Amino acid sequence: MECLYQPDMIKNFAPLILEQSEQKHFKVLRLKENDRVMVTNGKGLSAIVSIHYNKDWNVSLMPLEFFDNLGELTRKISLMICKISDKDRLEFIIEKSTEIGIIEILLSQCTYSQPNKINIERLKSKAVSAIKQSKRSVLPEIKEFLSIELLLKEISTNTIVILLDEQGDTPLSQINNVDFKSGLNSFLIIVGPEGGLASEEKRKISSLIKKGNLIKWNLGNRRLRTETAAIKALSILTTIIES
Repeated sequence: MECLYQPDMIKNFAPLILEQSEQKHFKVLRLKENDRVMVTNGKGLSAIVSIHYNKDWNVSLMPLEFFDNLGELTRKISLMICKISDKDRLEFIIEKSTEIGIIEILLSQCTYSQPNKINIERLKSKAVSAIKQSKRSVLPEIKEFLSIELLLKEISTNTIVILLDEQGDTPLSQINNVDFKSGLNSFLIIVGPEGGLASEEKRKISSLIKKGNLIKWNLGNRRLRTETAAIKALSILTTIIES
């Protein structure tokens, strides 16, 4: 079943008119009268709808059933990455982390990150494509920060922060045994740039995160690119949560 995006959708059984950018899919996908598709508003609401055409072949959708938080994890995961100059690799992170289930992507300038201008609107469009692909209800928010320190000041004290660090005290073989504290339901994974985080940045992370809420993961003895480390850590964490 195909999934479409309509940010203005509410829980109402009146006919739904899609934005023009989404209507083009009906011809490409050869969708017929009374076929059913899924629609998500990216805010936690999804619906199964039936397709109807008027005499001019304009499309309207009739909601049949609504779902709250369809395709979402039971705990919230945010991802912080230092800016990288290669836009294709950055877009890859946005797409794949969205498909895996994160709710927030935080982009920060770091000491060793390469300065570049980020097209946030393009990244948002990549995230929209990813939630349609994975049939999610929530569109991740994408935020940009000038430094890790400014970013961390917005993090809730009830968030478990997972820092990917080759000197981390939790090796890969022990990650599944970590006690994730049942009282805390949100996570932030921090991924450094290609050259790693500077010592001062690591000190700031340790000082700004509530004691006991910081975990340092060592993902193995191979040096990983930013996007590889991010996807590996997200895959491990979501596997733990879902199991």
